[in-house]
Amino acid sequence: RESILTIDSDDIVYGGDLAKWKRAGNSLLLRLALQISSVEPQVATQVIQEVLDRNMYITANDQNLAVRFGGQVGSQAPLWTLTRNSSFQNELLISTRFVNRLQGLSDPRLPLYVTRPTGDYVTLDNGFRGNLPAAADRSVYNSYAIGVGGEGPVRLLTNAQTAFILAEAVVRLGVAGDATALYQRGIRASMQDAGVAAADIDAYFTENPAVVSLTGTPEEQIEQIINQKYIALFSNGLEQWNDWRRT
Repeated sequence: RESILTIDSDDIVYGGDLAKWKRAGNSLLLRLALQISSVEPQVATQVIQEVLDRNMYITANDQNLAVRFGGQVGSQAPLWTLTRNSSFQNELLISTRFVNRLQGLSDPRLPLYVTRPTGDYVTLDNGFRGNLPAAADRSVYNSYAIGVGGEGPVRLLTNAQTAFILAEAVVRLGVAGDATALYQRGIRASMQDAGVAAADIDAYFTENPAVVSLTGTPEEQIEQIINQKYIALFSNGLEQWNDWRRT
């Protein structure tokens, strides 16, 4: 039966690489385990340790579970269609709070995440009621989230996300590992995935030691991890919400 399948050509995510699918599946187990860690810490710890023992989870950006779309109308990524080619496109803006957070961190991902049609970020605060800026002036999703012509990708599970999951597991559950190294791996992986140059990433780490180092109580370290994970999950609002609700 397997001989008649065309998984290489039909698999638009990994091109038939079953090892990468196994990594994605195990990384999903890590995510699910962490989501129950507050109510079932022993189960969560056991599942996470089993995945670590198998040593078969996402550890590089080319292993990301991400779906690419086409560049033609009808085959473009859903977020592209929503923000560029739908009746809702003039009703959506980027949150001022998100932009302010990244500006406060001097984060190099911001211009790759968010457009600046006027040269400045034109955003709205959450819950704003009043006159809206002109549609052509508004900051919206940039190429990181939707691609140049709508090809995406839609990132379902990434190297950065997996690293942050493990960093939190070390701090929250006592799983063996170096939480700071995992936290830093998550930041680097996210910046690389966004298209930040390697030299600029190194410079950011050198110039912002307080941002890239875990310090304080376990609760304060988890807050640092979740804040950076929130930034890395840009355009994946469901997972951002899940972490906010969970923590």
